[in-house]
Formats: sequence, C-alpha cells, structure tokens
Amino acid sequence: MRVDAKIRHQRTAPSLLIREVIAYLEAFISILPGVSGSKLRVLYYRTRFAFLGSRTYLGRELYVGGASRITIGNFFSCDRRCSLYADGVGSLSIGDHVGFNIEVNINAASGGEISIGDHVLVGPGVFMRAADHKFSRTDVSISQQGHMPGKITIEDGVWIGGNVTILGGVNVGKGAIVAAGAVVTGDVLPYSIVGGVPARHLKWRENRPLPSLAD
Repeated sequence: MRVDAKIRHQRTAPSLLIREVIAYLEAFISILPGVSGSKLRVLYYRTRFAFLGSRTYLGRELYVGGASRITIGNFFSCDRRCSLYADGVGSLSIGDHVGFNIEVNINAASGGEISIGDHVLVGPGVFMRAADHKFSRTDVSISQQGHMPGKITIEDGVWIGGNVTILGGVNVGKGAIVAAGAVVTGDVLPYSIVGGVPARHLKWRENRPLPSLAD
C-alpha cells in the first residue's frame, strides 16, 4: 500500500505544480492596470477559454474557474473584480455586446449551466448561481450531500440592475428589466419590469411588442 501511495504521489505532484504555476500567473495578470493590462488578460484567456471573441475588455482582479467551459462572444466587457465560474462540469456562455459592471459574480460551477444572450447589461454586484446544495437528508450535513444542477437563461436585450441575485431554474425573457436589489426565483416575462424580494411583476415596458398568435 505504501508503494501505491508513493506512485500516486509521483503522478499527482507534476499536476499540482502546474496548477500552482497557473494560479500565480493568473494572479499576476489580474492586477495589471490599464488598457495594456486588459490586452494581456485577453491574450492569456484566449488560450484558456473555449472561445473568447474580439473587441473584449477584461478588468482588473478578474477571477476565472473552469475556463475551458466558458464561451464569450464579441464586444464583451467586464469591470473590476468580476468572477466567472464553470468548474465542476459547469457551462457558461455569454453572447455579443454584453457588459458587466464591477464585482459581478456568474457562477455556473458544480454542474450548473448559465446562458447570457446578446446586448445584455449587468449592473454592479450582480450574483447568479445555477446549481444549489442538496439538503433533503437530515442524517448527514448539507455540505456532504453534493449539488443539484440548475440552469439560468438570460435572453437578448435584458438589463439587470445592481445587486440583483438570480437563482437556478430561472429564465429572464427578452428585453426584460430586473430592478436593483431584486432576488429572482422564478421566470421573468419578456419586456416586463420586475423587482423586490422575491421579485414580482411591476409593470410592462412602454411600446413593448405584443405577443403574436403563435406565442
């Protein structure tokens, strides 16, 4: 058994060293200021993300988990201290012309799936979490029960205000507005305005397109 443990250690040691080197490199790149710092981050994450489009700005102190499962389109920008997670068999897809303000946390880890469409505005301090902890059993702690995969879909043209929380299983319809501070636990209809805790329908956007008979 001691021989087997030694072999396992020899196999895992190089991979641990590589992860350490990558962690230090990403920490250094994340603090570089200015446009040049953003360009270096873009060059680096083009080698890490599944896809990263053109005309992209990546702000300082960006944290990324599960980069190989993240796809980002063209004209994407994120301000300081944003976090993008897709580790643990997660999936994160961001469309074209999407803007994140400061301290946006998009968490598709632990088997979660988050899809953000085109022309989406995300305010400061927004938090999205697709997966959730299992908690049905009481004979073991919640931390030992794993996660339930979930999905969040943000359709085209959505505006999400500051400090909004969006939980798994939610679809935010095209052109909707989520007011600042809302906690979204259910679907949001297209071109509607919602707010509150939990979020509820407040009103419709003016001149919204009416649903067709096919809808």
